[in-house]
Amino acid sequence: MSIIELSAKNERWIVLVGLALVVIIGLIATVQMGDRLMMVEFSDGSGGFTYPLLLFMMWWTMMLAMMLPSAAPAILTYAAINRKLLGGSGAAPRLTAFV
Repeated sequence: MSIIELSAKNERWIVLVGLALVVIIGLIATVQMGDRLMMVEFSDGSGGFTYPLLLFMMWWTMMLAMMLPSAAPAILTYAAINRKLLGGSGAAPRLTAFV
Protein backbone atom coordinates (compact mmCIF):
# COMPACT_ATOMS: atom_id res chain seq x y z
CA MET A 1 0.00 0.00 0.00
CA SER A 2 1.47 3.36 -1.00
CA ILE A 3 1.74 6.39 1.25
CA ILE A 4 -0.91 8.22 -0.77
CA GLU A 5 -3.41 5.39 -0.37
CA LEU A 6 -2.63 5.13 3.33
CA SER A 7 -3.04 8.89 3.83
CA ALA A 8 -6.28 8.90 1.84
CA LYS A 9 -7.75 6.23 4.13
CA ASN A 10 -6.64 8.08 7.25
CA GLU A 11 -7.28 11.66 6.13
CA ARG A 12 -9.49 12.48 9.11
CA TRP A 13 -6.77 11.48 11.55
CA ILE A 14 -4.16 13.39 9.58
CA VAL A 15 -6.28 16.56 9.66
CA LEU A 16 -7.07 16.13 13.36
CA VAL A 17 -3.41 15.56 14.26
CA GLY A 18 -2.44 18.54 12.10
CA LEU A 19 -5.00 20.73 13.85
CA ALA A 20 -3.80 19.55 17.26
CA LEU A 21 -0.19 20.34 16.34
CA VAL A 22 -1.13 23.82 15.14
CA VAL A 23 -3.03 24.47 18.37
CA ILE A 24 -0.14 23.25 20.53
CA ILE A 25 2.45 25.27 18.59
CA GLY A 26 0.14 28.29 18.70
CA LEU A 27 -0.28 28.03 22.45
CA ILE A 28 3.46 27.74 23.01
CA ALA A 29 4.13 30.70 20.70
CA THR A 30 1.45 32.80 22.37
CA VAL A 31 2.75 32.09 25.85
CA GLN A 32 6.33 32.90 24.87
CA MET A 33 5.55 35.93 22.70
CA GLY A 34 2.84 37.40 24.92
CA ASP A 35 5.32 38.46 27.58
CA ARG A 36 7.66 40.00 25.02
CA LEU A 37 4.89 41.99 23.36
CA MET A 38 3.95 43.60 26.67
CA MET A 39 7.49 44.74 27.50
CA VAL A 40 7.95 48.50 27.58
CA GLU A 41 11.22 48.49 25.63
CA PHE A 42 9.51 46.96 22.58
CA SER A 43 6.50 49.24 22.63
CA ASP A 44 8.44 52.53 22.74
CA GLY A 45 9.81 52.06 19.21
CA SER A 46 13.36 51.07 20.14
CA GLY A 47 12.73 47.40 19.34
CA GLY A 48 13.41 47.92 15.64
CA PHE A 49 11.99 45.16 13.48
CA THR A 50 11.51 42.73 16.38
CA TYR A 51 8.29 44.20 17.72
CA PRO A 52 6.41 44.27 14.38
CA LEU A 53 7.57 40.71 13.66
CA LEU A 54 6.36 39.45 17.03
CA LEU A 55 3.09 41.32 16.59
CA PHE A 56 2.58 39.73 13.16
CA MET A 57 3.35 36.26 14.55
CA MET A 58 0.82 36.78 17.34
CA TRP A 59 -1.80 37.95 14.86
CA TRP A 60 -1.05 34.97 12.56
CA THR A 61 -1.37 32.54 15.49
CA MET A 62 -4.72 34.00 16.51
CA MET A 63 -5.98 33.86 12.94
CA LEU A 64 -5.03 30.18 12.61
CA ALA A 65 -6.57 29.36 15.98
CA MET A 66 -9.88 30.91 14.91
CA MET A 67 -10.02 29.76 11.30
CA LEU A 68 -8.69 26.19 11.29
CA PRO A 69 -11.35 24.57 13.49
CA SER A 70 -14.11 25.89 11.25
CA ALA A 71 -12.15 25.08 8.07
CA ALA A 72 -11.51 21.43 9.00
CA PRO A 73 -14.97 20.15 7.91
CA ALA A 74 -14.64 21.96 4.57
CA ILE A 75 -11.17 20.50 4.06
CA LEU A 76 -12.38 16.98 4.83
CA THR A 77 -15.44 17.37 2.57
CA TYR A 78 -13.31 18.68 -0.30
CA ALA A 79 -10.88 15.78 0.15
CA ALA A 80 -13.70 13.22 0.13
CA ILE A 81 -15.30 14.71 -3.00
CA ASN A 82 -11.97 14.83 -4.83
CA ARG A 83 -11.14 11.27 -3.84
CA LYS A 84 -14.50 10.04 -5.18
CA LEU A 85 -14.36 12.06 -8.39
CA LEU A 86 -10.70 11.49 -9.21
CA GLY A 87 -10.34 8.02 -7.75
CA GLY A 88 -7.34 8.95 -5.63
CA SER A 89 -5.11 10.10 -8.48
CA GLY A 90 -4.42 13.81 -8.51
CA ALA A 91 -6.45 14.48 -5.38
CA ALA A 92 -3.48 15.36 -3.14
CA PRO A 93 -2.22 18.36 -5.16
CA ARG A 94 -5.75 19.76 -5.44
CA LEU A 95 -6.29 19.35 -1.70
CA THR A 96 -2.97 21.05 -0.98
CA ALA A 97 -3.95 23.97 -3.20
CA PHE A 98 -7.35 24.18 -1.50
CA VAL A 99 -5.84 24.25 1.97
